Amino acid sequence: MPRWSPAWPRSRQSTAVRLRPLNRRARCWVCGPWPPDALDFWQAVRAGYRRCLTFRGRASRPEFWYFVLYVVLGSVVCDRIDQALFGAWGPAPVSTLFLVVGGLPLIPAAWRRMHDTGRSGVFVLYPAIVMIGTTTFIGFLAGAAPSQPGETFGHLREAVSAIGGMIAAGAVFVLAISPLLVIWWLSRPTQSGENRWGRPVGGPALSPGETGRG
Repeated sequence: MPRWSPAWPRSRQSTAVRLRPLNRRARCWVCGPWPPDALDFWQAVRAGYRRCLTFRGRASRPEFWYFVLYVVLGSVVCDRIDQALFGAWGPAPVSTLFLVVGGLPLIPAAWRRMHDTGRSGVFVLYPAIVMIGTTTFIGFLAGAAPSQPGETFGHLREAVSAIGGMIAAGAVFVLAISPLLVIWWLSRPTQSGENRWGRPVGGPALSPGETGRG
């Protein structure tokens, strides 16, 4: 029985497989597909440092999340260097320096990433705002609690403290999930077209005399 053979020689077949274009559109099960003209890893790192003091404008998902990956990988490498030089429990000057140099540009990048999703950059500070509000409220409850059982308005203050305790428990829960909520916002797709913070990164160029809003 004759064996099946391909329509072209084996050498041509292997060449065709090698020359087949690759699908370079990265896809995340949470974020969805990235645009085909998205920045690669090193382009995103350069963009993060080049715009490290810029809170205006927008930042695409690859620009932000590749820079996050760079900071995570760099922190691991610097931690290994510190352990090799100073021991496991010694000082960590290399890691500290890298966190300052690599971590500070993340704040403007996250601010611009929020702009890219159509949200204000203040949403990045949501966990800090919730933490300050929760701490202040718990401090108020501690001051409102009766110091002695028989003092004036003691029962009323006990009731207020009990209700406030339940509210404080809910606030602590919101504080616990607020970082996850910020991560979810930062992973949202780019808002199509121009918004109040300008055009999307990689979008059409501005026409002469037209200015983008930062």
